[in-house]
Amino acid sequence: MLIVLRQYLQRHGVATRFVVGQDRLEALRGYAREFGPDTLLDLDDALMVGGVPHFFVTDSGGVILREVSGVPMGSYSVEEFAAAFGLP
Repeated sequence: MLIVLRQYLQRHGVATRFVVGQDRLEALRGYAREFGPDTLLDLDDALMVGGVPHFFVTDSGGVILREVSGVPMGSYSVEEFAAAFGLP
């Protein structure tokens, strides 16, 4: 669903970036490959996420506007998933 959300947001002009962490380096590298070459590794838990997945919604300058831990429960469309985070 995260990759589908990324594709949906790209169609709406919203940039996304994945950050993976909280695991062994080789496991992180493998997981990061699933999301693409611009995925960041948070090896030292510098972002101190409260759950997985953990979302940071930022403005174009990188200022965090909203932070959400976890995903909505139940079945939902990609539009509803994006709306849960205040995204278009």
